[in-house]
Amino acid sequence: MSDPSQAAQLFVDCGLNVSAVRPNGNMENVNVLNSSAPNVDPDLLSPHESCGGNGQGAGGQVNTTYENCVPQGNLLIIQKSGVNASIPDDSRRGGTMTFTFADPVQLVNMGILDADETITVVVSICCSGVLWPVQCTNLLAYADGSFFL
Repeated sequence: MSDPSQAAQLFVDCGLNVSAVRPNGNMENVNVLNSSAPNVDPDLLSPHESCGGNGQGAGGQVNTTYENCVPQGNLLIIQKSGVNASIPDDSRRGGTMTFTFADPVQLVNMGILDADETITVVVSICCSGVLWPVQCTNLLAYADGSFFL
């Protein structure tokens, strides 16, 4: 999928709303990127070329800390500003994605692909309008194509 309307429908079908804000505070579109499609950003492809896929970058190589050897399928990305949404392209400046579920869910896992800079992942719950952080993890920058789980 590379059409934001398809992504929006996926969110509606699953009771999930995802919003994105860039570091400068501007709202951005969230897009769905097929990580096995050869016509996208090579550091977002999965698996890495050293594992038999098309992914590229110094990170993600086989037998490394953050190897990218398992196909990841569709990825949610913060779409780069000014780029036609039919061409998924991630914002190099990153940002914050907020996932809001209509009903309670059990989050089993979440992966991060292509963390070029040190990032902080905060998982929070909202109770009576107050956000309570329940897990905070600092991921050090590794390299293009690396996969964190």
